[in-house]
Amino acid sequence: MFGGIVNLFRRLFGLRLDKAVNNKNETSCLYKGYTIYAKPQKEGVQWLTAGVISKTDDMIVKEHKFVRADFHSNRDTAIEFSISKGQQIIDLEGEKIFK
Repeated sequence: MFGGIVNLFRRLFGLRLDKAVNNKNETSCLYKGYTIYAKPQKEGVQWLTAGVISKTDDMIVKEHKFVRADFHSNRDTAIEFSISKGQQIIDLEGEKIFK
């Protein structure tokens, strides 16, 4: 199911995942030297967009957690949107997210 959603987002929004990892407990994506972890949060019957962006510099791991007020009806959609939102944050803010 994850692959089908990825392909849909690629066609609709030009989403590019450099490398995606998906297992039951964790979905991550390598993007422009950063790792984005989708960590959607369950809120009642819906899922909230959330994740962690990390980067390792000189053996120091930097992390930026994000939560957005975007709700989704299922976890798979929330995962995809969390990855997309992480990419957008990286594109807009870059290294500034760690300050």
